[in-house]
Amino acid sequence: LPSDAVLLGLVSDNQYTDEFNTLTIVGEVRNDANLNVGETDIAVTLYDTAGSVIGKVNGEAILKAIPPGEKSPFLVSVMRPAGFASYSIQAVARPVAPEPSAQLAVVELKRYEDDAGFFHIKGVIENVGSTVARRVKVVAIIYSRDKRVINTGFTYTEPPFLAPGEQATYEVVFAYYPRYLTQQVIPFEE
Repeated sequence: LPSDAVLLGLVSDNQYTDEFNTLTIVGEVRNDANLNVGETDIAVTLYDTAGSVIGKVNGEAILKAIPPGEKSPFLVSVMRPAGFASYSIQAVARPVAPEPSAQLAVVELKRYEDDAGFFHIKGVIENVGSTVARRVKVVAIIYSRDKRVINTGFTYTEPPFLAPGEQATYEVVFAYYPRYLTQQVIPFEE
């Protein structure tokens, strides 16, 4: 690891395999350091039933910068290897300078399941700050009763640029959402 590497805390994780044999590992990491971190690396090692390594895949946290004490979701996908039984995760980041960003607020949130069996989280984001928000992205995280991440998804708002006081809509759709209890929506500039 680089000398300035910061280990991130793993808050929770979950894995599922879809109908295309894609293994998806989702979760949340927390910045336990006293400085802003970014340039994250979520390293996932895949094991078979005997505990032998059968693959490795890397991803990153969805938020580009994670302030001290804050969390970011992550999502890593790979073709499910034959014999897959378990995985381990190591999450590291590097110190980054804080970046000024627009102040974005979730002003409306609706959730529903449609007739085709998909779960939707949609609503409205407002720029409550004094600067223009560019390329506004929304990440939605769904949690189970034990407060563990079930799945995470993201989208861009429509419109993606927001002047102070302007609003935009978003909609994140999930195909996988068992044991769903609650959600969190985080708007940010990409």
